[in-house]
Amino acid sequence: MYGQIQGLNAEVLAISVDNLSDAEFAVTGLEIPFPVLYDLSAQVPSSYGVYNLQGDSEASPATFIVGVDGEILWKYVGASKGDRPSVSTILSRLGG
Repeated sequence: MYGQIQGLNAEVLAISVDNLSDAEFAVTGLEIPFPVLYDLSAQVPSSYGVYNLQGDSEASPATFIVGVDGEILWKYVGASKGDRPSVSTILSRLGG
């Protein structure tokens, strides 16, 4: 669905706080087509309020749609590692 998202003038960026070898294995093993940024200090998830929500020193799975002006237009913060919005939900929020 990455192409559909790009077709809506949007971009996907993943931010990982995992150690680089684990994250690199996931990226190559899953053949992720979009950029994955590494933030080992967890500054970005902390600034978005999604770090250590479960007291586990990890970033909760979260999806943000951010406008070109930097304003958060929509967000979904998962309650557990597998709790993520569906692609159709994301596409509808993007106007697709």
